Amino acid sequence: MASLFIHLQRGCRPSLAHAFARRSCVSRAIHQTPVALKKKNAHVPESGDLFGDFAEGESSEELFSSEKDAMEEAAATPSVPADTAARGGKLDPEERLNRFNELLQFVALRIGPSPKEKLPQVRNAAWQHLFQLATTREQMEAVVQLFPKWRNTKGNRVFSAQNAELFARRCEELKCPDLALRVFADHPKYGFDLVSLRAARRLLHSLYKEYPLQDTITVAALFGVYRLPPISSDLICCAMFAAACFKHHTTQSLTVARQILPQLKELLTKTDPKEMELPKDGRGWVKIEAKEKEWLARSLANVEEALGKEEGEYSWLSRWRQDSGHAQAVPV
Repeated sequence: MASLFIHLQRGCRPSLAHAFARRSCVSRAIHQTPVALKKKNAHVPESGDLFGDFAEGESSEELFSSEKDAMEEAAATPSVPADTAARGGKLDPEERLNRFNELLQFVALRIGPSPKEKLPQVRNAAWQHLFQLATTREQMEAVVQLFPKWRNTKGNRVFSAQNAELFARRCEELKCPDLALRVFADHPKYGFDLVSLRAARRLLHSLYKEYPLQDTITVAALFGVYRLPPISSDLICCAMFAAACFKHHTTQSLTVARQILPQLKELLTKTDPKEMELPKDGRGWVKIEAKEKEWLARSLANVEEALGKEEGEYSWLSRWRQDSGHAQAVPV
C-alpha cells in the first residue's frame, strides 16, 4: 500500500481504479406505496451534518433553481407541471412519488439508440430532477439503470459536471454513496465521468468515515482516471484521505497516512487559516463552500487526535486549527 501513495501523488492509471473498484451490483425492484413512502421519507436530511441543517440551499426538496427555470422546464417536460413550479417545487410524498415515476418513464422512452418516443427530447436537466425526486436507494438504482442508454443516445449524450455533483450529493443524502462509487468507477458501462473536483470531494466525504478503506482508495485512484488534480494537492481531499488512513489503523494504512503528512503540512502552510473559518450564522451555511470547510475541520480534528497517540511533533497542525477557529468548533 505504501507504493500506492506514489501513484496517488502522480495520478493513477485507469487500471488501478478498476483493480480496487468493487463490482457488486445489487438490483432490487422498486416497491413503494405513497403511504409507506410518507412514513419512511417525509424528509431526507443530509447525513453527517456536524453543525445542524443550515444548508437550506442544498435541501432535497428544492427541485428548481429559480421560478423562471422551473416554468421553462415544466413546459419542456410533461411530468413537471407548471403549478408545481409556481409553488417553489414543494411536493407531498404521494405527489413526489408520482412525479418520479412519470419522469422516469418519460426519460426511459426517449433515450437509447432506438428510442420509442423521439419528441420531446430529454434535456440534461431531467436527470437533475430525477436525482432530486428520488427518496430511496431503490429509486436511485432505477435511475442508474438508464445511464448506459443515455450515452448510447444519438449524439453520444454526456452528463454535465452539475449532474455529477448533484448525483454524488443525493447518493450521500440517501445513504448509498457506494452506488455513486460503482457508477463513477465503471465508465465503460455507465459513461458517467467524475469531471468535477467538487463532486469528487463529496464522494470522498461520503465514504471515508463509514465505508471500507478500499473504497476511499478507489476514489483516490479515480482522481487520476478523470484527470483531476492529485488527491495530495487538494487540502480538503488530502485531509479526508489522511483521516481515513489513520482511522482504519492497520500497519499499511498508517504507513500511507504518515507518508501523506508532509503534503498535508505543506498545503496548510500555503492556506490562510482565516480563509477556512466556519460560518458564524445559519445564512453562511447555504453554500457548498461552507460544507467543505466543515469536512476539513472534522477530518483535521481526526488527524490531530490520531497524531496525539503517536510520537512526533505536530504543533503545526494544532496551531493552524487554532488560527482557523476549527479547534474551537470541532475540539479533539
